Amino acid sequence: MIGEHARFGADGNAWSRRFGGAALVTGASSGIGEAFARALAAHRMDLILVARGHERLRAFASELEAEHGVRAVVVPVDLGRPDAARVVRAAAEAAGLSVGLLVNNAGYGLFGDFTEQDPAVQTDMIDVNCRAPVALAREFAPDMANRGCGGIIFVSSIAAYQPTPYFSVYAATKVFDLFVAEALWAELGRHGVEVLGLSPGHVRTRFQARSGDPVTNPPGGVSQPEEIVATALSALGRKPSAISGLRNVAVSVLVRVLPRTVVMHAAMRYFDRLPPACASVEAVARATATTSGNGRFVRTVARMLATFLAVSFIDVVVCSLVTHKLRFWFPAWIDAHWDSPDSWVTYSQSYVAGIVFIPLLAAEAVREFVPKVAAAVRTAITAGTVAVLGFIVWWKGGLMLQYHKEQEAVAWVVLTAVIWGLIRVGEELPARVAQMSPRRLAAWLARGVSVFFLVMAVVDPLLCVGVQKLPWTKGLFVEVGFFVPAGVALWALARRLSADATEDRRVAVLESGFLPPRIATAKRNRTDEVTSENAVDPRIETNNTFGADQ
Repeated sequence: MIGEHARFGADGNAWSRRFGGAALVTGASSGIGEAFARALAAHRMDLILVARGHERLRAFASELEAEHGVRAVVVPVDLGRPDAARVVRAAAEAAGLSVGLLVNNAGYGLFGDFTEQDPAVQTDMIDVNCRAPVALAREFAPDMANRGCGGIIFVSSIAAYQPTPYFSVYAATKVFDLFVAEALWAELGRHGVEVLGLSPGHVRTRFQARSGDPVTNPPGGVSQPEEIVATALSALGRKPSAISGLRNVAVSVLVRVLPRTVVMHAAMRYFDRLPPACASVEAVARATATTSGNGRFVRTVARMLATFLAVSFIDVVVCSLVTHKLRFWFPAWIDAHWDSPDSWVTYSQSYVAGIVFIPLLAAEAVREFVPKVAAAVRTAITAGTVAVLGFIVWWKGGLMLQYHKEQEAVAWVVLTAVIWGLIRVGEELPARVAQMSPRRLAAWLARGVSVFFLVMAVVDPLLCVGVQKLPWTKGLFVEVGFFVPAGVALWALARRLSADATEDRRVAVLESGFLPPRIATAKRNRTDEVTSENAVDPRIETNNTFGADQ
C-alpha cells in the first residue's frame, strides 16, 4: 500500500496535490526532458527519471535532490523494450512513489531517404516514439482516473502538422502522439486527468548531429528547452494541445491551408538545397553552449542600436543638408525661437525610432531575464511598459499635433522599420550566400542581371514611347539592342554555371564520402557512439521536434 508520501510528495505541495503523486519524465537526462525535470523539481514534485544512461542520470538526480530537496528516483531502461512500461512501474512502486504526472518525452528521429534507412532502426523508432508512450499511459492512466486527478504530456512535434519528406517515419510517429494525446484529453478529462499534446519546433540542443538533421535556420525559429517546458506547463489542463512559439503556430496554420502536394514539394526542395549534416555532437554542443542564454538578447539590442544610429545619422546629416536647417530633438536648447520661420534649427521627429523600440526592448528583457513561470513579474513589467509607452505617446503626440509633425513622425517610424529589416537581411544574407559555391553564386548573379536587362528592354520603351509619347530615339535603339542580346547571353551563362555547380557538388560529395540529404542513410547518421553505459543515448534522451533535442 502506497502511503501519503507517495501520494502527495514530501511536503504535500500544490503541484503534488494537483496531480496526486510524483512526476515521471522519460528522456530526462538532456534537452527538453532535463528542462521538464528541473521545472517540476522547482515545483517541489518528487521525480522518477527514465533514460538509458545510468551514471549520467544518477548524477542529474543527485543534483536535483540537493538543489530542491525532492526525491529523484532513477530508472535506467531502454524504452524500446516490450516490457519497459512494466519495468518503470515496478521501479516506482519499489521506491514507494505513485505517478501523478507522466511526461512522455523520450524519442528520436531519423533524417534521410526512406529506402536507405535501416528497417530495424525504423521499427525501433516506432516502438520508442509510439508504443512506449501508449504503454506508459496505459500503465498509469487507470490509477489517475481512479484518484480523480493526474496529468499526461505527450511531446509531439511541429512535424506532426505536415507530411515531411526525409523525416517520413519520424513525422508519422509525431502525428500518432498528437492524436493519441488529443483523444485522451477528451476521454480522461471527465475523470479529472489533464492531458496535453505538446508540439515544439526546433530546439537548441544536440539533436541535429545525432539524427543527421541538416536544418540550421528553420522557418519557425529556434527555441530554448525552458521555453518549451513553460509553454507545456502553462497549457496543461487548459487545452488538448499546444504549439510552442508564434512562428511555429503560423507555420502549422500555413501548411494546413496550402494543398498537401505544394507543402511536400516545397519541403523536398528545401531539404535538397541543404548541405549534409556532418557536424559532431561535441561541435554542436560547443555551439549551443556559446550561443544559448543571452545570444538573442544581445543580437536584438545590437540591431536596435544600429537602427537608431542609422536613423539619427540620416536625420542629422542627410535631412539637415536637404532642408538647410539643423534638425534637432530639443531645438529650444540651441535657439529659443526655434519655431519661427527665420530660425536655423527645426524640431525633428526622428527620436520616435527610440520610442518604437521601448516595447521591443522590454519584451526581449523579459524573455531573457524573467522565467516564464514568474507570471506575476512578467505581467507587472508588461503593465509598466504599456504605461510608460502610453505616457510618452500622449506627451510627444500632443507636441506632434501642436506643431503639425505627425506625418513626419509616421515617416520616421516607417524608415525605422525599413532599416531594421535591412539590418536583419544584412545579418542573414552573408551566412546564406556563404553556403553557395562560387559557380552557383555567379549563376545567381548572372540570372538576376539577365532578368533586369530583359525587363528594361521592354519597360523602358513602353514608358518612353507609350506613356510619355516620345519618339523612338537612337538612344532607345542602342539600349534595346544592348539589353536583349546581353540578357539572353547572361541567361544562357547562368544555366551553364548552374549545371556546372551541380556537377561540382556531386563530385565533391562523392570524393568527400558525405551523402547529400536526399540519400543520407539513417545508419550513417545514427552512429554507434553510445555503446557505453555513460554515453548519451540518442533514442531515450532525445526526441526530435522537427530537428529538436527533447
